[in-house]
Amino acid sequence: MGVGLLVMLGLTWFFADRLMERVAERFLVEDLQHDVESLLLALRFDADGRARLDASRVEPVFQRPFSGHYYRVETEANRLVSRSLWDETLVVPDGSGTWRVPGPMGQRLFVLADRYEKDGHRFRLVVAEDLSGVEQVVSRMRRHYAVVMGILGMILGMGLIWMLRAALKPLERLRRDLQALHTGELRALSVAGAPREIRPLVDEINTLLGVLRERLDRQRKALGNLAHAIKTPLTVIFQHTAELRRGDCDESAVSGLFGAAESIRRVTERELQRARAAGHAPVGQRVALGEAVEEVVGVLRQAHADRALRFVLEVPEELQVCADREDLLEVLGNLLDNGAKWARSRVAIRARETAGDAVILRVEDDGPGMTRREIAAVLGRGARLDESVPGHGLGLAIVRDLVETYGGRLFLERSPSLGGLAAVVVLPRQLA
Repeated sequence: MGVGLLVMLGLTWFFADRLMERVAERFLVEDLQHDVESLLLALRFDADGRARLDASRVEPVFQRPFSGHYYRVETEANRLVSRSLWDETLVVPDGSGTWRVPGPMGQRLFVLADRYEKDGHRFRLVVAEDLSGVEQVVSRMRRHYAVVMGILGMILGMGLIWMLRAALKPLERLRRDLQALHTGELRALSVAGAPREIRPLVDEINTLLGVLRERLDRQRKALGNLAHAIKTPLTVIFQHTAELRRGDCDESAVSGLFGAAESIRRVTERELQRARAAGHAPVGQRVALGEAVEEVVGVLRQAHADRALRFVLEVPEELQVCADREDLLEVLGNLLDNGAKWARSRVAIRARETAGDAVILRVEDDGPGMTRREIAAVLGRGARLDESVPGHGLGLAIVRDLVETYGGRLFLERSPSLGGLAAVVVLPRQLA
């Protein structure tokens, strides 16, 4: 901005300087035209066509040697020059126009020349004036203007510095708030008193902080689930290991060790899958829902080829979901695999848009379904993995986490048409 200010002041100086020169030149032209009119009134022609000037009508300044005012009259019969030239010669280009030429005694002259006709005689009249007086005035104006521009530049510069400091002051406050966030003194940035232009930035930072806190809470929850889930198998392992040390080893002890180790492996694997699911964040990628459903159904048809399951697809081709493709496949894979696992013969997948700015996806099967207590155990907040219903808990819990990451909801209910379980995923319109 400082460079821009200097450029602006420089351009202002340039145009002002050109304007002063134009004004000075216009003043000289008007003054010389006045001299021309005076000389034309004093000019006479005799019978031989020779030009004569009435001395009483000629300005005295043309009579004083080297006065800075000169003229020359050029006719076919003779040439008249002002007495002010004395013995010097006024050298000007031919034709009509204005020029700046050197004059007597080192003077710089501004010359006006043109052709006229009077009493039937054609002639060329040249008048000149010393530039020194006008140049002194212009130089004085330039100095005054430079002083004014300097003062104006300092005022604008100080004003610019003040404006920048005022504009950056909210950013300094934002920096202090970020430091307070780092030290744990604040949980979110304050938008109170923030300029309108900075509020979107503050809102985005607060949104990011919320997402990070949510991920941290999920990680803590996952660690708690893992610790709780492996406590019992570890206790069993310690007990059977103590029996082995005492020599009381039997087949039941070996089976118990193997079962406890397998339980820890399954719990660890499930927690890692949930952690991967919770690690995604909403993105702006748009995925065709119908294509994703057909891709997952194609895999499940092969996996359950021996059961001859029937998959009913009612998904509009133009329906798209704003989500990561892998996340969407994870949701569909878990829902459809859960339905296919428990279905007797049929699994239905339906999707539609609603007038309430939402997209609804339903996956239904004709299996035994789930009781309300089982649904609460699967979807209940804070439920431990080892408390989930066998065969349902992990996949549906992963779906719930993923859907909530995108601002949606997962509902479980009894299918009114097939009688089994109906998993209903609702995504908000802004993400679909």
